This record gives sequence, C-alpha cells and structure tokens, in this order.
Amino acid sequence: MRGRVACTALALAALAAACKEHNPDYIQKPDGNIDVHVDASADVAEVHADVGGDVARDVASDVHSGCTDDNGCKNDPAGPACDVANGVCVPCVKDAHCQADGGSAVCDTTAHTCVACLVGQNRPCAGTKPICDSATKACRSCARDSECTGGPGVCVGDGHCATDQETVYVQKTTASCTGVAGNGSPSMPYCITQNAVQDLTTKSVVVVKGTMPVGALEITTANLTSPSGPILLVGQGGASLASGPSDAAAVHVNGNFDVTVRDLKITGGFSAGVVAETGARLRMNRCVITMNMGGGVLLNSAGFDITNTIIAANSATSTAGCGAWGGLCFKGTVPAGASSRFLNDTVVSNLGPGVACAAPLNITVTGSIVSGNGTLDNVGCTVATCCGAGPQLVSTTDYHLTTGSSCIDRLDPAMSVPDDIDGQSRPQGSMSDCGADEFVPVATDGGGSQ
Repeated sequence: MRGRVACTALALAALAAACKEHNPDYIQKPDGNIDVHVDASADVAEVHADVGGDVARDVASDVHSGCTDDNGCKNDPAGPACDVANGVCVPCVKDAHCQADGGSAVCDTTAHTCVACLVGQNRPCAGTKPICDSATKACRSCARDSECTGGPGVCVGDGHCATDQETVYVQKTTASCTGVAGNGSPSMPYCITQNAVQDLTTKSVVVVKGTMPVGALEITTANLTSPSGPILLVGQGGASLASGPSDAAAVHVNGNFDVTVRDLKITGGFSAGVVAETGARLRMNRCVITMNMGGGVLLNSAGFDITNTIIAANSATSTAGCGAWGGLCFKGTVPAGASSRFLNDTVVSNLGPGVACAAPLNITVTGSIVSGNGTLDNVGCTVATCCGAGPQLVSTTDYHLTTGSSCIDRLDPAMSVPDDIDGQSRPQGSMSDCGADEFVPVATDGGGSQ
C-alpha cells in the first residue's frame, strides 16, 4: 500500500508542477505539502490529495462518477433509476420505474427492486387477492380475519376483505336499546339484529359486536326478496344472539338463501338455536350453541356445512320425524348439489339425544365428539366412532380437551379441517383431534387446551 500511495504522491506532485501556472485551484501549503484540487468537469468528481514527507494520504483515490438524477442512468445496465443518496443506478426508487411497460409491479424502496407486491403493505393487491404472501411475494386470497386490517376486519369466503360499504353493524350497548336505533354504520350500529335484514338487498356482511346479547335474525322470503348475494354473519368480541319467546330460532333461514355464520355464540334462547329449512344453505364455523330451550340446530330440507362448532347443554324438544332430540335434528331432503358435511364438532351434554335423523335421511357424523347427551347420543344417524369412552373435557362449561383425552391424535389430517374453534392449526401432533378443539397444552390451565 505504501508503494501505491508513494506513486500516487509523485504523480500528483508532477501534476501540480505542470499546472501551477494554469490551474488557479493549485495551492502550495506553508508546510511544504501539496494540496491539489482538480475540478475538470461535471463528469469528474473533485479530487483532493494531500502529499507530504515520505507517506502520502490518498484521498478518494478512485475518481467517482455518481448519478445525481435519473438522467445519469439512461441505458445503464444496473437500472434506469438513480439512488441519489448513494449515487448509483438501480432498478427503481419509485413505483413508476417498475411500471414503464404498463405492468403493475411496485418498488421495494429498501432493496431498490421491482416486486409483484409489498409484504405488510399489501400493495398493489386487491379484490379477491388482497394479501401479499410473505413466502411467495405474490398476491393471494385472505385466509383469516386478522389479515384484513381495514373496514370490519372480516375475510369473506371468496377471498376478499370486506369493506364498510358492504357491511351492516349490530351492537347493543344498553339494555334499553330497542327498535330502530342506529343506522347500521360503524359509528351508529343497529341495536337489534333483525334491523340488519332490510340492508341485505345492497349489503352482504352482518357484523355483530360486543358481549351484550342481541335479538334473533330471521331471513325468509317474506322479509328479504332480493338479497345482494351470499350472506355472512360474523361475531366479534364475544358477540352472542338469543331468541325471544316469539322467535322460531336465534338464527332462522327459510328459503333459497346462502348463509354463513361464524365466530358467534347462540345461547340462552327461548326457542331453537338455529333453524335452516326449505332449500336454505347453511355454513357454520367456530360457533357455540348452548342452553337454548328449543334444542340446538334443526336442519329441514337444507344443505349444511358445520365445522368447529360446539352444540351443548340445549334442552330437549320434539320434532316430527326426529322425535325427541336436544343437539341436532336432520330431516327432509338435502337440496341437489348442496353440502351435507358435519365435521370436527362437539355435541355434548344436551338434555335430549345428541343427533337425530328422520328416515330416510341418514347423515354421517365424522371426526366429531358425540357424548353424554340425554339417554341417547344418536337416533337414526351414522356416527363414525372417533374417541374412546368419555372425551375428558375441561368442565361442563369449558369444552376444550384435556391431557390424556382419547380424542387426541385420532384423525388423518386430510380428513379434518385445517384449524379449530380457536383458530389454531390442525394437527398439533401427528394426527388431528376429534371435535371442535385441537389440543394445545397450556401449563397454566391445569392441563387443558387453550
């Protein structure tokens, strides 16, 4: 290095001598050292060299030709954009650099590269692919509500994140809140659920918020003649519905409607928890249906897809065809092309039979816990054995599995749903668990599942 610096010093000294009379920037320092300033053109950076004694200080030994704007990067193989802070040409510093050919790529301004989407910001993802996947760096459908950060925070079945414009809100904040109070907006929600039905001609999502129970929701051809499309009913913050003495059910769907209910408690009603009939298509996921006086769920000539749902401690009732039942009654004919899946559910402690099928309908119950119901767990249905004797739940009101339960690690994951009632992934072990809960050990709760 000393040889290189010495050579540089000699060269600069010669340059100084040659330019002394013609270069006004030449300076002879009092200490005998030479300070040379070269300002040749805009294309050559200013060079300083301080030469003295037997060691020279080589400052900016390389003449740096950096860009100051995009004009300096035209036809540059490194990219068309100028990273001014570092004086180098790069693929991009803003989205426009990535979209010159009419594409939709965006600029990762940290790496200065064009990408399909930005993780975390989800730009430019939209529609039914609103999420930028962290692994593939490509836009995809939402998979859970927590990925939807705007509007109601709801992931809809077709993969898009719901907006406030398509959502009607229901929340009861005081016991005296009745009638038509509110307008269904986020700031002025309706206080009873039934008021939301009038808005379902233009909206498709109903969000029920808060812990104070709201009234029943009845969707029939009499009160909704032109729905905007499939209807999604979502509970948030521990929301619950309860039927009154004159209601057919807390959720009643009658007619050719497509309704999904999830993350909702339906408890303590005067009638059934849920009734779907006459061509209705009902999906339920992560719901809790308990202590309803008219039984848990009645499905009469309806399609259904019920998963990760707890149906427990409902009173006994009687329905033609099913006879006495407490948890579920299946009757009539499932509409052509409709689902009839009942998977990963927990049906326990109902005061009448857990599941009852009215002949000739014979529903197969799979991957579920059906135990401790009245005098019989099953009347007329096919219940695939999943657990051994006794599911060993936390308590009569907490339906999570406990350590040592015979319901743990019993199902082929391919024959189970991908998560449980708490949104936790399945399987946690080598196999999935029976019922609505996937066992996840928690040291602080006495060996129960979280």
